[in-house]
Amino acid sequence: AELAGRLLGSCGVSLVCMGKPKVICLHGWRTNGDLMKVQIALTNRQFSKWFELIFVNGPKQSSVPASPEITTLGVSGPWWEWWDADADNHYSGANTAIDRVVAVAEQYAPVAGVMGFSQGAAFALSLCALKSVNDPRLAKWDLKFGICWAGFIPRDPDLRKVMGIKEEADKFAKTVTLPTIHIWGTQDGLAFSSAEAATTCATSFTATHPRGHLLGRLAEADMVNMGAFLAENGIQVTED
Repeated sequence: AELAGRLLGSCGVSLVCMGKPKVICLHGWRTNGDLMKVQIALTNRQFSKWFELIFVNGPKQSSVPASPEITTLGVSGPWWEWWDADADNHYSGANTAIDRVVAVAEQYAPVAGVMGFSQGAAFALSLCALKSVNDPRLAKWDLKFGICWAGFIPRDPDLRKVMGIKEEADKFAKTVTLPTIHIWGTQDGLAFSSAEAATTCATSFTATHPRGHLLGRLAEADMVNMGAFLAENGIQVTED
């Protein structure tokens, strides 16, 4: 607890549910780990039952939240991003973000998975891609799976290159070999992008909820099937 407190101040890390497979959680654009923790607690507590969740804040601070509605959930700033995109879609700060999350994974090893929302989901997919191609930065992290909420394929040319994407048709090459879970809302204007992200993965599970661009509540049947998918891929989850 003391260590977690120190990290919360310096790297923005907090923990939920000790003693289970560990999963690093990556919040959305201009939000923070506290908000993601609240969202999961409100809508999908099953994840807290299955995993030890490690919430990490992005390295780039924003002066405003993604939406004023965020503060109605009782969460305050500061607000964070994982990177900024320039006019050519290069992600300024992406390498810093990778270094930060890898450092947390090594600090809390073993960390089995990574789960992200929106920009955090694109980052989670990127980390799974980097691990799939044996990027040396992830050599000490035994990353086994990813969960992407309302994600999308990164637009950064360097990250796309890692994923084997040089042309639009390459998005279907399934270069991400780690098992991944992709979840999106049927009313989300970016739903197509989330479905498209799943096509980059060789082994994937998809689920939807009936709402928009948020961490919506999943049906019990989807959670049961998700647990079975994880078990089939060597990740055992229980509610004990």
